[in-house]
Amino acid sequence: MSDLIFNLLNGIEMPVSEGQQVRDLLHVTDAAAAIVQLAKSDVQGPVNIGSGDARPLREIVALAAKETGRPDLVKYGARRPVTNDPPCLAASVSRLRDEVGFHPRYGLEEGIKSTVDWWRSAIASSTV
Repeated sequence: MSDLIFNLLNGIEMPVSEGQQVRDLLHVTDAAAAIVQLAKSDVQGPVNIGSGDARPLREIVALAAKETGRPDLVKYGARRPVTNDPPCLAASVSRLRDEVGFHPRYGLEEGIKSTVDWWRSAIASSTV
């Protein structure tokens, strides 16, 4: 996601696949909070860390492109899908939600907005 946002904010075309793959994205702040909350809990065994809101990459890319104001730079289908790329990576977060009590602070749209805002600030201050 960072290369997409960085390129779009810098006016660079971004070749992507058709975006049919489904992915479960979680804002980095939420991922860290989930790990901390899990570590402080008494829950044992495997617990998936994710949003539980899997979406097609095309939708995710479109949201990021809209937020950067540069959907014209996204070139869908210009990149071939990776042959061993799973069509769907979606986390079952029932244990995280029900046993750990974790709920993400950011929805997908808010997370993308936050990430784009961070990149805008980083680029403006030349920290990247």
